[in-house]
Amino acid sequence: MRHHHTFFALSLMAALSACTAAQDKSPDAKPAQKLAPAKVADPMASFARMAPGEWRVTFPSGTSMFDTWHWGPGKYSMRVMTDGLDAAGDPWRELEVVYWHPGRQQVCLLNLHPDVPGVGRGVSEGTIKFEGETADGVFDLYQTSGLRKLGLRWTFDGPDKYHDVLLEATGPDGLKPMNEWDHFRSKGPPAPRPRTSEEVPKPSEHLKAFESLVGHIWDATVQKADWREGGGDAVHIESTFEWIPYIDAIYARSFALRGNGEPTHVLDAYFYHHTGTNKLRCLALSNWGEQSGVYEGDVTALDEKGGVVGGLQLDLKGYEGDQAVARTVRFDFEKDGNLHQRVWSIDGTTTEHTLMLDVNHTVSEMSKGIWYVFQDAKDNYWFGSDGQGIYRFDGTTTTHFTTKDGLCNDRIRGIQQHKSGDILITTLDGVSKYDGQRFVTLPVTVMDSPDEGWVLDPDDVWLPWQTGQKGPYRYDGKTLYHLKFPKHPREDEFYAQHPNLPWSPYEVYCVYKDRKGNMWFGTSNFGICRFDGKHLDWMYEDHLTEIDGGGMFGIRSIFEDKNGAFWFCNTQFRYNVKPNGAAGLNNGQITYKTETGMDLSGTSLREKFFYFMSITEDNNRDLWMATFGGGVWRYDGKNMTHYPVKDGDKDVTLFSIYKDNRGDLWLGTHEAGAYKFNGKTFEKFRP
Repeated sequence: MRHHHTFFALSLMAALSACTAAQDKSPDAKPAQKLAPAKVADPMASFARMAPGEWRVTFPSGTSMFDTWHWGPGKYSMRVMTDGLDAAGDPWRELEVVYWHPGRQQVCLLNLHPDVPGVGRGVSEGTIKFEGETADGVFDLYQTSGLRKLGLRWTFDGPDKYHDVLLEATGPDGLKPMNEWDHFRSKGPPAPRPRTSEEVPKPSEHLKAFESLVGHIWDATVQKADWREGGGDAVHIESTFEWIPYIDAIYARSFALRGNGEPTHVLDAYFYHHTGTNKLRCLALSNWGEQSGVYEGDVTALDEKGGVVGGLQLDLKGYEGDQAVARTVRFDFEKDGNLHQRVWSIDGTTTEHTLMLDVNHTVSEMSKGIWYVFQDAKDNYWFGSDGQGIYRFDGTTTTHFTTKDGLCNDRIRGIQQHKSGDILITTLDGVSKYDGQRFVTLPVTVMDSPDEGWVLDPDDVWLPWQTGQKGPYRYDGKTLYHLKFPKHPREDEFYAQHPNLPWSPYEVYCVYKDRKGNMWFGTSNFGICRFDGKHLDWMYEDHLTEIDGGGMFGIRSIFEDKNGAFWFCNTQFRYNVKPNGAAGLNNGQITYKTETGMDLSGTSLREKFFYFMSITEDNNRDLWMATFGGGVWRYDGKNMTHYPVKDGDKDVTLFSIYKDNRGDLWLGTHEAGAYKFNGKTFEKFRP
């Protein structure tokens, strides 16, 4: 689905805890990280088999529906969206939320059904439990026509198939089978989404109060001191509200942009009209530190009072870990377009209200977490975010695309273009291809051995991949291949030292094509691999990835300068690299000569050298390097020039630097949006 939302005190508490959360090792995390043990997502671990990808069920009529599963905050919940056509061929959309309830100590479910002729909309509430290869659930279905007692039973047959039986209690004998289907993990194109143009239903009167919130990105800055955390460091919270057609519900989501790497998904919230109680309800799911939060309650629309143009009040009860809590949340829509939010905690014995949060949210055109900038052959700009999908800017209009438009995930990890004109968007859940009309998730052809799929064609597009993978992806215009690296010389030693590693040391952080057409791959822990069309050779010395004081930076950027020398993430050394087999060697290792890197003696830096996240060159062939938190540096072959990057008076943490078709330089940042170089300094891009 789409978006993020800034919402309850709960979400902000989550964000602040996340600021000091345990380090992880991924290209999205803070650059220098130490190895940490893996953490198991429990008690939702059994549901991990459902994501990513789509599950297809096909009816005898030939129509199909697809279930897509996405993790919620902290992996304590999952959001399941069903899209497609029902047995009669009508558009169908359904939303299910599966979540761990710390108060009940059960996995609960909420299911929102579309409007069915004769019975109206439906709301299901119940529980579900996995036992080995089966799952059983029981739930109450509230429809306009009355209450029904239902159940489900899943039986899995391997990782990509399960049998689904729907049961109903129609008499004194309990639940009896009512219908059954087979679900298969889909390998083909994604489900057709119900149209979101004039043909789809409009939001009902129940959700009218949300009109001012939907379709915007709401941004707020909260000080740690406001949460009794000490200090005054700011946390940026980014939120969105989305209306889900056919289901007539609002989905809201919040991310904390910490400025030190991967945003933290802190809150999912769902607003819907309950057909059983005839009230507007809210289910909010948050995560902070090591525990989940679940909040449920009623929503009241507020009339215009005191110059405030309407608003919403949420009266919630819930659990934060094993502690029962009560919260009142109020949103007031201000005349200047801002959103005023206040949160009170309620003492259960005295009903005393204590103000926990008082903050204003402003509307942003784009997410502040813009990690990637790309310009296509038609000069459209694409901005890839970490959590808000992708934006296209044609010079006049900004168009926002998310999973509701067919993206397989809203967290973007790369943007490229094939010679056909198709835009390839790498996400955390796969690669989406945009042909100018729609997004299609590319099915993956997995190569079983390191000897398969390695072809060097100048027209192919190579893509990085993370999270447990052991090699890059290659797209030839028709097929997306997942390739595997040959066994690294240090694999056995590495796994002996780190037996519970939560990522693969082969994960590809960056992909680079040199002037000869060779492909280079920077990995998380195993250094660099080069493919010259015939050979796969490694370069894996400790100084490539390990930094002073411990931790590993990984190979995040590779570049060949105008003299043919290579730079790998830091200014300490440059490398003159030999072709495969140079000096009679052909042992799977790259032969090279190390030379002294850039001279920093005339700069303001106290360090002898620095690491950079990303590197490119301008039209004069000068190198431009984006550091993590130290701005941008230009190197003309002799001199270094520093360009600080500021958001107000604060330094901006950078992710990428990119040169567009005209030679202009752009920056992707963690928490401050995109920046463009104006010839003297980098200034924030405002479409």
